[in-house]
Amino acid sequence: SLYLFRNSAPVHNMLGKAYELQGNETAALSEYKKSILIKPEYSPAYISTAKIYQDRGDYEMAISELRNAVAVNPNFAEGKLQIAEMSLNLGRTNQAIKYYKSIVDETQYSDKAVKGLAKAYFKQAQLVNSKENFVSDFDYKEAEEAIIKAIQYNPNDLQLYLALLRISRLTDNGDNSTYYLNQIIKAPSNKIADYVVKGEAFIACNEYTNAINEFRQAINTTDEFDDLLNLGEIFLINKQYQAAKEAYNKALINNPNNYKAIKALEKIRKNEQQSIAKASIAKGFYDEGQKMAAIEAYRESLSYNPNYAQAHLNIAKIFEKMDYYFNALEHYIAYINLIKPYESDYTKYLNKIEQLQKKVANMQSGGKSIKKYTRL
Repeated sequence: SLYLFRNSAPVHNMLGKAYELQGNETAALSEYKKSILIKPEYSPAYISTAKIYQDRGDYEMAISELRNAVAVNPNFAEGKLQIAEMSLNLGRTNQAIKYYKSIVDETQYSDKAVKGLAKAYFKQAQLVNSKENFVSDFDYKEAEEAIIKAIQYNPNDLQLYLALLRISRLTDNGDNSTYYLNQIIKAPSNKIADYVVKGEAFIACNEYTNAINEFRQAINTTDEFDDLLNLGEIFLINKQYQAAKEAYNKALINNPNNYKAIKALEKIRKNEQQSIAKASIAKGFYDEGQKMAAIEAYRESLSYNPNYAQAHLNIAKIFEKMDYYFNALEHYIAYINLIKPYESDYTKYLNKIEQLQKKVANMQSGGKSIKKYTRL
């Protein structure tokens, strides 16, 4: 074909796919680049190039390729979606929100966009740095309306209910949160993705034990190498390291030298170490009487590892001392959900939660306002 059509972008792209299937990534990338040089607006070649970089774990290069594609073709919705997904994976929530919003009205991509928006908003609200720009109530409401509209066309899509659950958590709507959680939990689990969605729903409500049980169900459902890698990546994005380790280690049984799994496990190890280091800094701030600095440092610790129980407990105590009772409750509840019921602290802090909840209820019934440090 190339003998007849030497400057055919689609043919170079397809030849690249053939090389890729052979396992010759270098030759594949060469053909994809030729395709782009011949016809810069030919979007499939950018997708092909980005996929190779993404499979290698080099998300920066993948995003760069896709941004080049969008610059040439501003209507390239598939490219925008992939940029948003990878940006979310890298923790760049503002960039993710920007690209998700740009395709919300695209019929083919609307559902994925609103799900991604809800996840991005939820992650952004949990960012450690109080200087970050939080999105407005109007943005949350806009996202909620888009998701509800999508559910009308896809009433059995659990991921849409998960998106609503996340938004309801951001707007402090406890009744809605309970309703959406129940809608997800009572649905049958017919495939791996169902267990994952249920686990993510439990995470949104800080029910970590239930979450890991659902994630383990997903891992135990498959022995397929690609499935396990995908599960590991999902858990890693959600910073659920215990489940991610189990998925990646199971995958490595079949392919002990897989670069992607090994690199992911190393990233988990570094994040866990960073979390401990930041918590140590936070303790130093607190010992010096710098409570606000301690809060920020503990939040940074939890941004590296949301399941670090001791950081939840320490920040809860500071919030309580500073009369941020909603925030204190959030972290006390997270703490008891991360420790075992037979541990000595369990009953102690279960009682603490009950006392604080009564205190908050009494304050509310008396018309007193209750301080909140952030939404979550």
